[in-house]
Amino acid sequence: MKTIFVAETVPSQNKGEAALMHGIVRSIQYYSDEEVQFYLCSDQKDLDQKEYGEGVKVINSKGLIPLDNTPLMKLMNFSVDAFKHLIFLILYKLTGSLSLKIFKGELWEAYYNADAIIVGHDNAFCKFHVPLMLYCKMLGKKTSVYGATIMPVVLNSKLMHKLGMYALNKMDLITTREELTYNHLKDIGVNKAPLYCTADKAFILQPVPEDESSKLIEKLGLNDLPRPLIGVMVVKGSTVFKAAFKGNTYTPEEKYNKHCEEIAKTLDNVHNEIGGTFVFVPHCIGPGDNLDDRICADSVLEHMSNKDCVKILRDELRVTELKGMMSAFDMVVSERTHGGINAASMLIPTLWITHPKDHRTYGIVQSTLNLPECIYNIEDLESSALTSKILETYKGKDAIIEKLKQHIPEAQAKTMKNGEYFKKYML
Repeated sequence: MKTIFVAETVPSQNKGEAALMHGIVRSIQYYSDEEVQFYLCSDQKDLDQKEYGEGVKVINSKGLIPLDNTPLMKLMNFSVDAFKHLIFLILYKLTGSLSLKIFKGELWEAYYNADAIIVGHDNAFCKFHVPLMLYCKMLGKKTSVYGATIMPVVLNSKLMHKLGMYALNKMDLITTREELTYNHLKDIGVNKAPLYCTADKAFILQPVPEDESSKLIEKLGLNDLPRPLIGVMVVKGSTVFKAAFKGNTYTPEEKYNKHCEEIAKTLDNVHNEIGGTFVFVPHCIGPGDNLDDRICADSVLEHMSNKDCVKILRDELRVTELKGMMSAFDMVVSERTHGGINAASMLIPTLWITHPKDHRTYGIVQSTLNLPECIYNIEDLESSALTSKILETYKGKDAIIEKLKQHIPEAQAKTMKNGEYFKKYML
């Protein structure tokens, strides 16, 4: 049996994160010649264990990457955890298995037992990942950055550039999920580690069987709603929301209200043109109100005139159920990257609302799917422009579906390459 430690949190309440973790497991297991046991850090152990199943041993530790909200708290907690990691490293090197007699806990067992470690699985890659990468290599473990997006802002200082380049070049494998990150790493001097551009791991998430999704769609009451049925995913606490209204000096509260108002006006305008029903889909429900899409959906509804044309889903669904449910829609409008991927993977025409600095979404939609026409820039969020873009996407849905039929299988094949490379370099 091979043991693989994902040395960071992948919170299942965010269904995009859950899709990525399922993709990690599937792509690696598919190519492995023997059984694989995964370890995963978590600050919500019971929730994550229920989602990820027996093949993943969820440990009650966030690992070395701090999850605090303020920079000061992040630095303080990182310093404490880094000291503990350093002492464990010394004992591990000096005494081997005896180090576990002193450092008792699932985190240290995961480090000790790991045949390979994954560090960096998505766009949450931050400055704290650099010392974690070096730490894993000092333990003598094969270490991979696996299907990640690394934003230029992460390594933007001279010191972080040098440290980041050094650490990345020590990796046994790096795969990126879009060309923007791949080219960025090449540009900053990552030339010693095996480096490949693949695709987002959410593309290979398997939805629940068709009969189960049909029952779910019926249970949720989506069958009897006026068509067209348009799925909507809106967000509050995300880089997408923060990028809205570029050049304006709104407070966070003002920006949030303005954001909800413009989305509400847009949906009213679209309904006046084509009728139908908008179904708000929560693709993330926490932890905390800022990450609960249902709260943002309620705020949008408050500003709408045509409230009768809206249904807000409130149940927490597994990400496999959410993906299967996407088949009910005629179109999806999404501020969630992976909510859009789930819809597009089910051959549903999708419009992503994002911004140019979101290399993740721009890279995936423009390059992987070859659908630049399916992006709306939230920096210029304005209801009449967004209305036109949604209607344009809806009217062009047949051509978009034909593109999806071609590019989704290609994306899935590129995603599986992650596992092929992992076997070659890591197992």
